[in-house]
Amino acid sequence: GVQMSNAATDVSGVVIDNVQDPGPAHEAGLQNKDVVTACNGKPTFDAADLSALVRVLKPGQTVKLTVQRGGKTLTIDVVLGEHPYE
Repeated sequence: GVQMSNAATDVSGVVIDNVQDPGPAHEAGLQNKDVVTACNGKPTFDAADLSALVRVLKPGQTVKLTVQRGGKTLTIDVVLGEHPYE
């Protein structure tokens, strides 16, 4: 799991505030302060966008996140875990 907030930088997207260890995001290599700009090729302008894109997927499915980290663009595949509200 992760905690996230809307980016307040010149890059629109979702800032990863807290990557939980252990967890799928940590295992995939996401880091605190990463900015997620797209999920499966669809832009994520804010936390609501990212949540909506992930919510319709099932645990075990893989999402491809486009991430800004230290001025570089990365693509990170994350295998989804169980939704915390299920």
